[in-house]
Amino acid sequence: MNTQDMNNSVQYIFLSAIKTSSFNPRKMFNETDLTELADSIETQGVLQPIMVRPKDDIFEIVYGERRYKASLIAGFATIPAIVRELSDNDAIECALTENLQRKNISPVEEATAFQSLIQNNRYDISRLMAKFAKSESYIRSRLRLCNLIALFADLLISEEINLTVALELCKYSNETQEEIYEDHYATDNNYKNWIGKRAKDVVEMIERNYTANLNDYFFDKTVCFDCKLNSNTQSLFGDTDGCGRCLNATCLKSKNTEYIVERAITTHENNPELPLARTEYHYNEEAVEQLTDKEYDIEVINYSRECPIPPNVPQADDYETDEEYQQVKGEYEEELIEYQTESAELHQKYENGEIRMFAKIGTRGVSLGYVHNSSNGSTSNIQVIETPLMKLTKQDERNKEIEREKTIADTKILIQEIDLNKSDFTALEESITNFAMLKQLRNEHFGLMGIEESKYYLRDKERLQIVMNLTEIQKIIIRRDFIQNTLKDAFRDDATSELLLAFAEQHAPDALAEIKNKYNEVYERRHQRITEKIDAINAQSEGEETYDENDLPQEIDTDFEQE
Repeated sequence: MNTQDMNNSVQYIFLSAIKTSSFNPRKMFNETDLTELADSIETQGVLQPIMVRPKDDIFEIVYGERRYKASLIAGFATIPAIVRELSDNDAIECALTENLQRKNISPVEEATAFQSLIQNNRYDISRLMAKFAKSESYIRSRLRLCNLIALFADLLISEEINLTVALELCKYSNETQEEIYEDHYATDNNYKNWIGKRAKDVVEMIERNYTANLNDYFFDKTVCFDCKLNSNTQSLFGDTDGCGRCLNATCLKSKNTEYIVERAITTHENNPELPLARTEYHYNEEAVEQLTDKEYDIEVINYSRECPIPPNVPQADDYETDEEYQQVKGEYEEELIEYQTESAELHQKYENGEIRMFAKIGTRGVSLGYVHNSSNGSTSNIQVIETPLMKLTKQDERNKEIEREKTIADTKILIQEIDLNKSDFTALEESITNFAMLKQLRNEHFGLMGIEESKYYLRDKERLQIVMNLTEIQKIIIRRDFIQNTLKDAFRDDATSELLLAFAEQHAPDALAEIKNKYNEVYERRHQRITEKIDAINAQSEGEETYDENDLPQEIDTDFEQE
């Protein structure tokens, strides 16, 4: 094949002598668009030549595969092409840069192209910015899309999720993305499906269900501070207070379990007489399994009390003025005396055999706990002798309770006397309404509210926490659960039954029609039999003479009377 003087000339090449390449960043071609392009080519021809390179006695497409495919559909035999001798790396770069300059390239294809150019060591972020006249944030955001799992990349290409949602999803590990996809994008359940949701709502739901606050964990978080899966290194959650939120549940769980195991072993080695224990429900299962495998005995306890924890020593550098520091220091010294007093009392009871102590394995750490012993050595809640300090503390706590109780009692009277009819319904009132309706939330929807689905009911504090951060879909779920529970009381011809049927007609018309037809068929059969009997009686009456009441037989069928 003679390739001299090919680089600057346009030739017409037979389509049969051309093959596609494996390095084209464009992997998906819309059939409708191809058909429209084929119609245009049939009328006007190929207005812009494609580029090919000689490859194994045939021509390989460098760019222009879409025009090539449309020409095949249009039935053309040849296509205008620029032929160039290119190495593999040059061909890849040429294909990528040409495709990146087109208007209809998808964000996923852009991401793949940018990444390929960087991986070939021909470009860095700065050169890409200059080459394609894009900002640094634009290129970096596209590169982040390379972290999307294929399932989400396909949804972005098909526009079932938008770019903003995709950029949030790609911040998570592959494992977390796969879990989110299976839970909320592979399901047809309207309540669980997140397709079409705003990015803000998706972020809130992910934060609630798939991330954890690092401040709540006790392991060494030094390596977490600069981790790309720490929310503080991203704009996902707005602020950067504290240690941030972990976006990698698998890593967090592993680090937390490792910490608990090491902490339990160290505690036991330093205090051999101190047994390891766990409660029946709230403990780290993997940590207990690992400790058991290491042949540590783990006792199961039903109830325990926590030993006092020493207060944190205040540091002068943490306060703006010496006066503020001295005030906090004084409070610390009071707390320290209280801690030392309580600890001394517990130690004395331990020495006397009144209490039994152990290292309790929890969900996030190991704490010191104790139970009271009865005279025969078994655990029981025996009467604790109160010290003067304990009595004063208890009295102060009760005084605070009285203050709260009286405030609530008078406020109840106050709100009954307020005229609210002329004021608008406020956001707080909406929250209170949702708080009340949450009592009828179905168990299968607990997970959507960030609550463990294994729970049987919601406590008031849990309901209050939920209503403070409700998304629009969560509000709908709460209201519909309330409606469905209300409609369960419907009976025959009452008003609730009319609303029940109207609700079913709106949300499940086909299923309702099937139910109605099922029982209507039964009724029609019965109605037909009764109608036939009525007609028979009427026909018989018309053919008989009228009779007097005294003409009736005097003997009555007793079976009929009983019926």
